[in-house]
Amino acid sequence: MSLASGDGHVCIASCTHDLGGETRLFSYAPVADTRIHQGEAMAIKAFGIPVRSPLTPYISVWRSEFSPRMDAHTPPKKVYLNAIFGDDPWHPPASLVEHAELRQRRDELIFAAVWAVDGADPVLERFAVEIRADGGHTHFRSMHDDENARMLDIAWGSLHLPAHGADNVSFNLRAVMPERYNFREDVRDRRVEVNLTGSAGPIPGWINY
Repeated sequence: MSLASGDGHVCIASCTHDLGGETRLFSYAPVADTRIHQGEAMAIKAFGIPVRSPLTPYISVWRSEFSPRMDAHTPPKKVYLNAIFGDDPWHPPASLVEHAELRQRRDELIFAAVWAVDGADPVLERFAVEIRADGGHTHFRSMHDDENARMLDIAWGSLHLPAHGADNVSFNLRAVMPERYNFREDVRDRRVEVNLTGSAGPIPGWINY
């Protein structure tokens, strides 16, 4: 999927979840903010690297086990996917404190997955979903790695993992996620259904992450 919003953001992924009622959220292709945020100012001062924040935090990207500046033709051995969804392409303030305070009151879903891809078949090593709903009043975390991740109730409609550093990830899945607040904790009773579809390009070298 690729849909342009009125302010130039391109939606590349969407999700639904049923925590507190059916909710649809969106994720966008990363665009560099022209403002210098506090985080970048500290990185530039400390390391002299020209980093930027994305204009909205609601972006979908992937990276390999290497730097995001990896050779575009290098096959990855691991794929780290990170997709953050919100109800609009919100532009946060440059202040770290204000950004954090406002973001805690916004509905969002964070999806993170890791695959090892250096064998004949990809191996899922991590699958995690975190949701804030009801203006930040409802919180849900479902964190799974290794065998716990591979035992999840996930229906894959499609999955494409990148063959090289310039390739994209694409995904279409439904999952019923059991609550597990941290990776080594026991599973709790609550379950949330999520549907995730879209794509993610390689993380740009300018992103402060």
